[in-house]
Amino acid sequence: MLDTKDIKWDILIDQLEQGTCAIVLGNGLLIDQTGQALFTKFCKQYATDNNDLIHAYYPEENFFLFKKPQEYSAFGMYVKKFCSSALYQEYETLYRKLAEISVPLYVSIAPDDFLARALGTQAQYTYYGDKNVKVREGEATPENPLIYQLFGSIKNTSSLVCSHDGLYDLLKAILENKQLPSALEQFFQESAMGHVLFLGFDFKQWYVQLLLRILNLTKPTNGLNRTATQEQITAESTEIAEQHQGNRIKI
Repeated sequence: MLDTKDIKWDILIDQLEQGTCAIVLGNGLLIDQTGQALFTKFCKQYATDNNDLIHAYYPEENFFLFKKPQEYSAFGMYVKKFCSSALYQEYETLYRKLAEISVPLYVSIAPDDFLARALGTQAQYTYYGDKNVKVREGEATPENPLIYQLFGSIKNTSSLVCSHDGLYDLLKAILENKQLPSALEQFFQESAMGHVLFLGFDFKQWYVQLLLRILNLTKPTNGLNRTATQEQITAESTEIAEQHQGNRIKI
């Protein structure tokens, strides 16, 4: 995992300007003052408060094994409520800054819809389980970027991937039915040349390695460059970018 000081800003910013960079967002992007991811903190508290409804909670993935199927739907409603809470809303500014970066593709495993709201009608938006065929088959450009929520969205809480069974269903749908948007598949194809900026990921987690495999990023033939950091976008990283490129991009 790179420290922001080790990021090759020249290459990254050049890829951004060419419109050949994708941003992939993890649940670790939004953290509290102690450095704990907000979504992880929420899931741990939910597991504690609802222990009688749960067979098991898996903190590494923030997955649950509920005693009754209907509890998955209830959990989805709690996630939606949490994403609308004042604590979570404090971070909406960060997403507005991300929306100012000119890229053709955003992929997120977070459940919130902040990025879609920040980009508004200038972006195409879809998520795992969405039936909007038009968006799935459309092209993605920096002028009309695609936002894809790989683990579902609070816009449809039944789409949220919150269990190992749900993850299996996601992988099966992708591998068997090719349900990823065509613009996403094209960007991450084996012959691709571009840059992928990961924010808020812990690559020690096994399911993140699965994600990399889905996106073809574990293959040596893939020419995509990767930049990854678990840190938030800070004033320090903004200053470094400006020093390298003369204020051509503000993050």
